[in-house]
Amino acid sequence: MSILELSTSNGAKTESLLHGRYQPVEVLENRGLGQTLIALDTQQPDHPECVIKQHRLLDNNRESLETARHLFQTEAQILKTLGSHDQIAQLLDYFEVEQTFSVVQEFIFGYPLGAELSQEQRWTEGEVVMFLHEVLDILEYAHSQGVIHGAIQPDNLIRREQDGRLVLTDFSAIRQVRAPLLPTQEQVCLTMSMGALEYMSVEQLRGKPRPSNDIYALGMIAIQGLTGMRPDQLPEDPETGEVVWQQEAQVSEAIATILSKMVSYHFKDRYQSAAEVLAAFKSLEAGEPEVPPQRINQFINLKTAGVATSLALAVGGYSFFEHYNPLNPGLNTLAQAEQKYQEGELDEAFQLAESIATNSAAYEDAQNAIAQWQENWDQAEAQVQAIEQAFEQNQWQEVIDQAAQIPDIDFWQQQITEKVEQAKLKLEQEAEELLLQAYSQAMDKDFTGALQTLKAIPPGTKVYQEVQNKTVEYKEKQQIRARYFLHQAYKQAIEKNFTTALAYLRKVPQGTTVYDQVREKIAEYEEKQQVKAIYLLHRANNRAIVGDYSGALEYLQQIPEGTPAYAQAQAKIAEYTAQQDNQNSSQEEATAGRSSQDDASQEEATASRSSNNDSSTTQPFNEEPFTSSNSGSGDSTEDLFSGSDFFGSTLNPGTNLQEIIPGS
Repeated sequence: MSILELSTSNGAKTESLLHGRYQPVEVLENRGLGQTLIALDTQQPDHPECVIKQHRLLDNNRESLETARHLFQTEAQILKTLGSHDQIAQLLDYFEVEQTFSVVQEFIFGYPLGAELSQEQRWTEGEVVMFLHEVLDILEYAHSQGVIHGAIQPDNLIRREQDGRLVLTDFSAIRQVRAPLLPTQEQVCLTMSMGALEYMSVEQLRGKPRPSNDIYALGMIAIQGLTGMRPDQLPEDPETGEVVWQQEAQVSEAIATILSKMVSYHFKDRYQSAAEVLAAFKSLEAGEPEVPPQRINQFINLKTAGVATSLALAVGGYSFFEHYNPLNPGLNTLAQAEQKYQEGELDEAFQLAESIATNSAAYEDAQNAIAQWQENWDQAEAQVQAIEQAFEQNQWQEVIDQAAQIPDIDFWQQQITEKVEQAKLKLEQEAEELLLQAYSQAMDKDFTGALQTLKAIPPGTKVYQEVQNKTVEYKEKQQIRARYFLHQAYKQAIEKNFTTALAYLRKVPQGTTVYDQVREKIAEYEEKQQVKAIYLLHRANNRAIVGDYSGALEYLQQIPEGTPAYAQAQAKIAEYTAQQDNQNSSQEEATAGRSSQDDASQEEATASRSSNNDSSTTQPFNEEPFTSSNSGSGDSTEDLFSGSDFFGSTLNPGTNLQEIIPGS
């Protein structure tokens, strides 16, 4: 009785045995005329699990059935031979019941390769080359037996739990049996049901299987590992049909060339067998120039806990796997040394690596690894010290930056984990505090200061998106305020108050749209401020000549600091203040003397002053040094300076506020 006729759900057991031997326990896949299920072999000790693949023939034609049966038996024998390869699932049994053909294969404990493919964790070039070498070795054997797999996809490559090696499954005789008996269109449908469409070449979809179909599918898996994108997510050249992928990957030109040839649109442009691809890698390795040890990047990939399953040393951008063999004692020893190195047991790691025999395939790699280990160790130790120093000085961003540069050594990574986490927390707190400070500055209309504060908040913090939003907002408000300051400066200049005008102009920050105009006005107003300072100095001198020291001091105190006349003004202030004090003292003495003198003395003093006035020829300093040359005009200095044209018409570029601050 066929399992197709049983009502079975995932995980449910049936009461009937297939072929009187196999107990179905779980249906993995059910597609039309075919299905895949897990069963228990009741005739073996411990009832081991196995995988059964079935397909039913609907054609009752006796001749077609006999042809299918003959092909099935022939292909099953070939699959049994293929099972002698350690990385191909073994064919345990095959049988036919009621026009349903079944093959029984070993159950591989592990997980599908698809679990290792993700956008977040892309493969390195070394991992891709290692993957290709491993699967190409399997395909080379299969192709040498005249077998095309035809359904290579991540789910048919199982990472074996026992040793971490890849096992190729689903070498099914059903495809070979069914396809020759169907028209081309139905063959295509069968092919699509047996494998993932996106990993198939165009000629395979047309029902024209070739060994290069397997090469194409394997290349697409490698590209998926590098890019993190499934084949159906990658664009293709509309003119050539070629897959466009290199811009999504970090890969050397040499490896990219091999991969691109593996997935060429036309099968004639592809490698025709696995052996050709392996030969291309060997040719690449043979032509690689010698590389100094400092350029060696070493990595170890432990696929299962405690078991060293793969080791590669990437040299100059390429990885060499000519002697790759996970069971090689030298490679295993080197893997153990790496594990000790990661745990911080540096001396033990060196001892293990140095114990590898000179005739071992891993000897040269071990020597290179020892040199690289010491260099990376020293670098990590120095950077950990720098992290600790930065942590003590509350330099949280420096802690994080230094941590990102530490070589990937578990021992040192564990040393800094706690400090890095604390630094991230502190950095977030500081970022929030700085953002609040920027808010406060903006409320005080100090948008320049707020922008400077926002710049101190590093990218990557939780508030950084808000920082970017506020930066845009504050820059716009900074521009508005700059135009406001410029307008206020114009108003002060019209009133000839150049000191205040300049104070407004100097509040306009660099980078604003009006800054060039502000610089021109600063130069103009500074010049006019100096002219006014000289004028005030002359006015003060004139008042001092006539003894009006109070008036002179009033003029001098209006001279702003920074003008050429300022130093002279300060000196005059001291001089006139002293003279004013003397004058006040003399006046007080004169007043006291007059009250005690008799009339005769008073007349004598009066006569004396009259005599002095008559005989004096000294004239007071001309108080109007800036009058017109036309002596008959009667213009005074006050009239000259109070005129709106004295400093030119450029003080007021416009009378409307809208010209300075649009929309106000």
